[in-house]
Amino acid sequence: MQARLDDERAIRLALDRNEFRLSYQPIVALADRAIIGAEALVRWERPDRGLVGPGTFVPLAEETGLIVPLGEWVLVEACEQLRRWQEATGDRHLSMSVNVAARQVTAGELGAVVDRVLDCTGIDPRTLTLEVTESTLMENLDQSKRILSELTRAGVRIAIDDFGTGYSSLSYLKSLPIATLKVDRSFIVNLAGDPYDSAIVRAVATIAHALNLRVVSEGVETADQAYEALEHGCDWAQGYYFARPMAAEELLIWSVPASGST
Repeated sequence: MQARLDDERAIRLALDRNEFRLSYQPIVALADRAIIGAEALVRWERPDRGLVGPGTFVPLAEETGLIVPLGEWVLVEACEQLRRWQEATGDRHLSMSVNVAARQVTAGELGAVVDRVLDCTGIDPRTLTLEVTESTLMENLDQSKRILSELTRAGVRIAIDDFGTGYSSLSYLKSLPIATLKVDRSFIVNLAGDPYDSAIVRAVATIAHALNLRVVSEGVETADQAYEALEHGCDWAQGYYFARPMAAEELLIWSVPASGST
């Protein structure tokens, strides 16, 4: 209990001391390997432990409600970086994906926060994608629908993260304003050798395209997985095969690996 209290206090101090950092993992189009955007991933540069991943602090931040101010910081930083990225490349279509926790949705202020960030950064709302998990949506489906509809009307796009590992209810696909499904990495790792994974991914892609949704394959780590994801109908992909999460300055000089390279 004391360790938990110490960690909670440390998260509060980290927000005040600006100890959090963002890394960015590119998202590419499988058909031509063009970069279409990146996902912002939060890290904590702890003075006593060095750089630590989100698994060590995000669950506690969600429990205590600290995910709300942390999530707003991530959103501001990611959108500012997207603006700088677009200006440096001249490509106004590049997009940024940001994860949204259940607490941020249920707090009821997500729409106002996004509006403020869009006003401050001046980015096109259509280049911002907010990623939510199925479990987050299903905690309060009516509230989720209202908030996501509000965000969509503002131009922001919504993606379902880790699709296939939660409720996987097809009913919300027709009732919620979703633009993208991100197929969980557990279905991608054995895509070429597991007929069940193959059938699931192909079925998800078929349904998604029938509903005019994009499909992203997560966790692509090999050239074979990238090829199979494309063959199974996935539009976009991210994973270590293309790039590990990197600092913002690295992203500007990063290039997509050639098809078939390892």
